Amino acid sequence: MQPVSDKYFTEFRVLGKGGFGEVCAVQVKNTGKMYACKKLDKKRLKKKNGEKMALLEKEILERISSPFIVSLAYAFESKSHLCLVMSLMNGGDLKFHIYSVGTRSLAMSRVVFYSAQMTCGVLHLHSLGIVYRDLKPENVLLDDVGNCRLSDLGWPCRSRMAGLSPRRLEPMVIWRLKS
Repeated sequence: MQPVSDKYFTEFRVLGKGGFGEVCAVQVKNTGKMYACKKLDKKRLKKKNGEKMALLEKEILERISSPFIVSLAYAFESKSHLCLVMSLMNGGDLKFHIYSVGTRSLAMSRVVFYSAQMTCGVLHLHSLGIVYRDLKPENVLLDDVGNCRLSDLGWPCRSRMAGLSPRRLEPMVIWRLKS
């Protein structure tokens, strides 16, 4: 991954907002390629002790290469934000599609297709020793032709935290599987 800064991109509209920041559509100035930039506010991260978790999410995204999980293209920080630049998924999230057509109108073939792609994403994470615990419609993003990818890998804990009770575990737990 080559070093970049916010000057490398042109920022467009906000795609979504979360507890630590927002996701914006961005374009690489010299190539015109479009991405989604997850901008995590450093002050909010620090206030909620989320800096280490954000860096761990970046580390996980760097390890992942799957057509069923959003991919990390760039990562950088500005004075006020940690930024993860990832695949732009123009089709919206699965929650939007379910509510726009209604659960009864969603074709069974489409349900099977999405389920298969989500399963492939989860299996890929498991093959890397990562347990994805935040599977929900708003974390499944669709591209412009209808394929889906898992997103928002959440706030993982390292395997030494595995002894905690399920109520204390974060949305994703990393298990370092021993061969």
